[in-house]
Amino acid sequence: AIVDEVDNILIDEARTPLIISGPSNEAADEYMRCARVVKGLKPEHYEIDERNRGISLNESGEAAIEKLMGQPLRDPDRPEELTPDQARLLGHIEQAL
Repeated sequence: AIVDEVDNILIDEARTPLIISGPSNEAADEYMRCARVVKGLKPEHYEIDERNRGISLNESGEAAIEKLMGQPLRDPDRPEELTPDQARLLGHIEQAL
């Protein structure tokens, strides 16, 4: 019974491609805008985690992004809470890094 199931998955289902992506709902111009803004950052604006191969903005980086973009990234009254738009923008910025 197990072999029959493996056979089904490996052979029969292999003919049907699994589509895990689709058309992007995000505007390409927003990604491009974030990529341009990130180029204005200096090394002291972000932290590189070589062990985990990651990079993230620090507080001075967020302040620099806000200045370059002319808009706040977080609500000053509730900096720990992000609106969906703020989260999306920060995601674009981190991807551009």
